[in-house]
Amino acid sequence: MAWSVDAFSAQVTGIKVNGNQRIGNDSILYHLGLKIGDEIDDIKLNTGLKALFDTNLFADVKIRNDHNLVTVDVIENPIINRVVFEGNRRINDDALKSEVYMKPRDVFTKSRVQADTLRILSLYRRQGRFAATVEPKIIKLEQNRVDLVFEINESKLTGVKKILFVGNQKFSTSKLQSVLRTKETRWYRFLTNDDNYDPERIAFDRELLRVHYLKNGYVDFKVLSSIAELATDKSGFFITFTIEEGTRYRVGEVKINCQLKNIDEKALKHLLELKTRDWYDGGLVEKSMDKITDYLGDMGYAFVNVKPDFKKNPEEKTVDITFDVTEGARVYIGQIDIHGNLATYDKVVRREFRLYEGDAYNTSKLRRSEQRLQNLNFFSTVNVEKEQGDAPDKVNLKVNVKEKSTGEISVAGGVTSIEGMIGNVRFSENNFMGKGQQLSSDFTISKRTREFDVSFTEPYFLDKNLSAGVDLFKVRYDQTSQNGYIHHRHGGTTRIGYHITEPLVHRVWYTVRQDRVSSFRDDASIIIREQQGTRNTSLVGHELSYDKRDNRIDPTTGYVLSLTNEYAGLGGQTKFLRHNTEGKSYYSLSENVVFTLRASGGLMQIVQNQPIKTVDRFFLGGDSLRGFEYFGVSPREITRSEAVGGRYYYTGSAEVSFPIGLPNELGIKGSLFADVGSIWKSDYSKDLVNDSSKVRSSVGFGIAWASPLGPIRLDIARATRYQKFDKRQPVLFSFRTTF
Repeated sequence: MAWSVDAFSAQVTGIKVNGNQRIGNDSILYHLGLKIGDEIDDIKLNTGLKALFDTNLFADVKIRNDHNLVTVDVIENPIINRVVFEGNRRINDDALKSEVYMKPRDVFTKSRVQADTLRILSLYRRQGRFAATVEPKIIKLEQNRVDLVFEINESKLTGVKKILFVGNQKFSTSKLQSVLRTKETRWYRFLTNDDNYDPERIAFDRELLRVHYLKNGYVDFKVLSSIAELATDKSGFFITFTIEEGTRYRVGEVKINCQLKNIDEKALKHLLELKTRDWYDGGLVEKSMDKITDYLGDMGYAFVNVKPDFKKNPEEKTVDITFDVTEGARVYIGQIDIHGNLATYDKVVRREFRLYEGDAYNTSKLRRSEQRLQNLNFFSTVNVEKEQGDAPDKVNLKVNVKEKSTGEISVAGGVTSIEGMIGNVRFSENNFMGKGQQLSSDFTISKRTREFDVSFTEPYFLDKNLSAGVDLFKVRYDQTSQNGYIHHRHGGTTRIGYHITEPLVHRVWYTVRQDRVSSFRDDASIIIREQQGTRNTSLVGHELSYDKRDNRIDPTTGYVLSLTNEYAGLGGQTKFLRHNTEGKSYYSLSENVVFTLRASGGLMQIVQNQPIKTVDRFFLGGDSLRGFEYFGVSPREITRSEAVGGRYYYTGSAEVSFPIGLPNELGIKGSLFADVGSIWKSDYSKDLVNDSSKVRSSVGFGIAWASPLGPIRLDIARATRYQKFDKRQPVLFSFRTTF
């Protein structure tokens, strides 16, 4: 930048422009702000010079005043021919191009190149690559054009070398580290990115620390600072949280101040999760508020405010809590907007809502709607935000979902003394075409079994709260070694289901199938030979299920009950009545420790004195009674030890799952279990069949790993009570993966 002027005022007699190739004289004179006849002085020349530079069209500008003849010498900035990225493998060209502002045919300026370089670096840092470098290179071309090349060294992900705490006395560093989402770099975290530095995650970690301390009674807890320092070699970050724990408080007096009519405060007090002299727990305060709100919502109070009022007593180290319950302003649902559902149709999300546009706002129904969306298992996260509507009494709901893999390829296997290796491959898509439909196919193969199934379900048939589906199956059971026959079965099922109430579901189905029993061993028993031939079965059934689990995918509390009845005899050669009942109950003993009780039972009734065939009877073993083979527990023919099945059975199980001391993010849990059960009533004489109603039992342990490739489970069980004719099996293994 340069200029030459005379230090006196005069009139411009002429203006001359030199060096411009693309930019016309008129444009330059316009920005110069001078014309012939104008008075000329230092201020005007300086103003014109600055205006020309501000256009970013010129690399250099000089203005001379030679006896009132103004000469403007310019060097134009080149035009960008193309923008090229080199060395980028982790971030593709399209993502980088969307980040930079400079485009082909733009005017090149050093300041804009520098700004774009910083934008690229910022993009890499957001991905955790703080050691990345970007060097812009200019390749000059003819006609004052240039190629702009960004040479990128992406570097490795910048991990977290160490997480430190200053001021922690009540909790160890390792305990506080387990609370955080950010983790220290370890070899086993190669499939996650939680050990990469992320400033937003650090901010979230501050909140996690606060929640942890509040849950444990530290009401005055503060995070004074969180500092991230990059190592001098840029190989990783050292993160230091400085905290002030404060005093631990117990719960003092707990009261409810209810302003609603016809509501008994004693009934509300039974809903409280906090008791006097317990350690204060912020999580239980929120849970108590939710239970009160839900209870009042069910009582018809849609507009309720539940607000806790705290009074600290530092001398006694207690916190008095008063829950003020008042009737809130009447608020109605305005719009329900859905975001993040890239593959899933809007209506699939909307139909799970218990609230609709125009309804009275109800916290209980909103929470239930979120739970229903989570139960779909279509989304990794579900979050509903409330926003002010277009009127004071309107609230809009913004539903944010993040889709996850809904397709699944399952691979399962087991080891038995008779079957050897059992393999199962299952394909399923639980959100087919984004419409919430379920499509699956299943293929099982072993030394004795060939089974293929196809299933399709429309959960909202004709856009009504009515599920409908169809199943087709073809099975070949080679039970020559165990039961002395080969069993072929094929057929299909149509089914419908509907909700009677929110947790109570009724399902009805009709099945037509054909069973063919053949290929007997030469030494097969008379009982097994009686099964020979082809039989058609026409069967109708129904099921009532009552589900009060907190989560269908990974329950920790609640229970589910079911009752099933089936009648075969609407045509065909097979007649029987079959009844089953099952119940499961879940109890959260502590964080990540869940106790589960299971029980089931069934019986079959003879219709019109027609014997029930072996292929229709009950058998136990495998998943139903661990420690025994599939079909391992059953009445058995005496001479050939062939399983003939029973008409009565029951099972029971108690299991506790828990962490085994490894880092939580590995997703590895252990379990201890005990199973009991029995099966009997073969309808054959004791001279032909070993038949005992005595209890069988087993104990064992399992390891479950929620691996990035899919859940893997290994159960090892020992049969503690059994009959000499039972078939035992100590190992059961399964694995599945998703896509």
